Parts: sequence; structure tokens; C-alpha cells
Amino acid sequence: MLFDRIQKGWREARFYRLYLQSMPDIKKWQDDALCDLIHHAERNIPMWNTILKERVGSAAAIRNTDDLRLLPIIGKKDFMGKVSEEYTDNSGAIRTTLHTTSGSTGIPFEFYTGDKYFHPYYSNFAHFRFLAQQGRGLQSLSETRSALLQGTLIPKRNQLFLTISDLLQDTNDSIAKIADFKPEVLISSPSLLLKLAQAVAKKPLGALHIPYVNSTSEMLSPTTRTFIESNLRSEVYDRYSTEEVGTISMECHRHNGQHLHPESVIVEIVDMNGDPTPEGNEGRVIVTDLLNYNMPFIRYDTGDRGIMTTTRCECGLYSPRIWIMGRYAGSLDFNGHPIHRIEFEKKLRYFMASILQFQIVKSGVYELTVRIIPTLRFDSASAGKIKEALQPLVGKDIMITIDLISAIKTMPSGKSQTIVDESQSAPKRDTI
Repeated sequence: MLFDRIQKGWREARFYRLYLQSMPDIKKWQDDALCDLIHHAERNIPMWNTILKERVGSAAAIRNTDDLRLLPIIGKKDFMGKVSEEYTDNSGAIRTTLHTTSGSTGIPFEFYTGDKYFHPYYSNFAHFRFLAQQGRGLQSLSETRSALLQGTLIPKRNQLFLTISDLLQDTNDSIAKIADFKPEVLISSPSLLLKLAQAVAKKPLGALHIPYVNSTSEMLSPTTRTFIESNLRSEVYDRYSTEEVGTISMECHRHNGQHLHPESVIVEIVDMNGDPTPEGNEGRVIVTDLLNYNMPFIRYDTGDRGIMTTTRCECGLYSPRIWIMGRYAGSLDFNGHPIHRIEFEKKLRYFMASILQFQIVKSGVYELTVRIIPTLRFDSASAGKIKEALQPLVGKDIMITIDLISAIKTMPSGKSQTIVDESQSAPKRDTI
């Protein structure tokens, strides 16, 4: 397997330096890694053996990354309803445990990750790539003091783990623990980082200072980023990851898009028909995980929409950059017409200077509630303008309410649901 080989001298060095290389070097690596993965999938995973046989005849037809488009785009539905033996490695015991997605999109999903997390340097290299760009070596990255806000407590050297319940039940105690630990990096979702920053904002100036914040798992708006940076006195680095694949990309110090992790993933941007979009055009984000041999995700639909460019970044890196624009997974139905999450997000995009966080709720059969954590720029006119923007989307017979709140409920995973249907528990409006 790939990770068995990268631990051997020059191959390992090349793996960890690939993000610094030219695009031809990156493509050559990805071509080789993809062929290894495809041949493994054909030999050991029944589902992929069938797909390859039906679509291209055999794995030999996939010679490079350009040939990926010959294969179908897959999603969660392609795994559900099958026994795990159909889509997992049958050549030996799987070392990783079975994981379940948070269900923030409404569809919990069980999966196996790759063995990459057993490699001594990989996780730190993925999470702290921006520090590697500053010249820090792998050993130095492994010694980085970091604090993580997440659902489980896993003791680890140089890391402070705070459970989500710790933060929500006693925020002041969590702040004290973080301040005492003095982490260089704080890692969490924007929802939890916002809650922490709101609590710190009520304290005397200087209550908490964290050099870097690693925001992941959710969309981070410019307004929320500024609020977090101001109150935690940090520089925020946004990281794009999915629970199934892990880290896909991360910002550099220019904060102008996120650099894909070329040693780990191949990313395509396609339209709704599965055809490649012109560079710079928004489309579906399709990912191939080069490091998961246990349960290969090949041309996997993330449910996100994004824009990608291969233009060289001002930081000097050639690796492609991506901007995540939102999710199209999840929708609310009004009058028999499903409205996808990204349609709401596009309408609210123009008001984000006045919004720290929002939640779209179908609160009744004919009622839409927009829960908003406002910034100081939100005024009496803002609510009216938001209603005007959303009304044509949902229909003129839908009553829209703007609910200004101080917090949005988080799920056990630490994320917040952007789209919620509460209409089943709400009293129905009388109609004539």
C-alpha cells in the first residue's frame, strides 16, 4: 500500500514535500498514486471491481488523473443498503474503527478511514500545514502545543482536549484551562469558536491570546473570522475537511483560497451533469482520497460547492486552490418545491457583514424563521431587506420571521445545523 512505501526514505521525503513542488511533479505523483489505488480496489473491493468492469473493462484503463472522468461519481447512497464487505478491503483486517458522520446534513453515514492516521506525522502535517510553510519540520510539527474542542477526550502529548459539553456547560472554566495551557493553535468548528469568542468578549482585555486558530468542519464567514480573530487575538487559518476523507485543503498566510493537499486528494469541480466546469466557475466538489485503501472514496461527491484555480498563489505555491461556497445537501420543502441549502446561503451572502451566524428553519407549513446572531451593523432595516431577498425564493404565501438570538444550538459533534425542519412539531396554520 501507498503508506507502506512512503515510509521508505526518499519516498517519504517526497510525500511530505509534494505540496511545494511544481504542477507537473504533483500530477506525476497523483497519476502513480491513483493507479495504485485503482488496482487495489479492483483486486480487493467487490463494489469497485464491478464498477471498473462495467465502466472501463479493468483498472488498466485508468492510467492517470485525466481518466478519472471515465468513472461514475458516487455518494453516500451508493454505500447505503449494501453490506460492508461489498465496499471495504477484503484482503486483510481493517485496523481503523467504524466512524459515523455527524448527520448535520440529515443523513448519518458509517465509514472506515484510511490508515493514514496511524502514521506518526500525518495528522500534524495535515492540521498544521501553514506552520510547515513557515519552515517547521515534521518533528517540530508533532511538538506543537494545541487545544482541541471536540466530542471525545483522547489524551495526547502537547495537546489539551476539551469536550464540547465542557465548553457549553462551563465556558469560563474552559477559558481558564486554555489560558493556563497556552496553546499555539486552537482547533475547532466555527460554531464553537464563536461561542468561545463571545464569552471572551465579555471578559477583561487580554483574557485569552492564541497565536493561531484552525477553523474546520463548517463554513467560516468573513464576519465570524474577524470576530474570532479580534477576541481571541489570533490569526485564523481555515481548513476544509469532511468526516469521510479528512483534511482536503487549508489556507496559507495569504488567506486567499485554500491550497489542496496534493499528496492526499484529487479534487474535481463539476456541474450538475458531472462535466468539468471551466476554471473559476462554481460547481460540485468531487474528491478522490488517495490514502484510503480500507474503503476507497473515488470520485466521491462531498455535497459541497466550490471554485478552484490552478493559478500560482502569491505565497509561491503551485498547488491548486479552492474556495468552498456552500453545501447543496439538505433542503426545505415549501408548497411541494424543495429549496436547497445553498439557495438560502446565496441569498444571505450579501448580508454577512451584519450576521455572525444564521439558521434557516421551516417553523410551520407556511412559515420560515431565520435565526440570526447579529453583529453591531445589524439594524432595523436589515431584517426587512433579508425578508425581501428571501420572499421570492420561498413564495409570497410564506410568512418570514427574523429571530435575533445570542446563540444557535450545537449538535453533539460541535457543528450547528444550517437547515432545520421543525414544521412537524409546529401547529398548522388555518387555510381557506
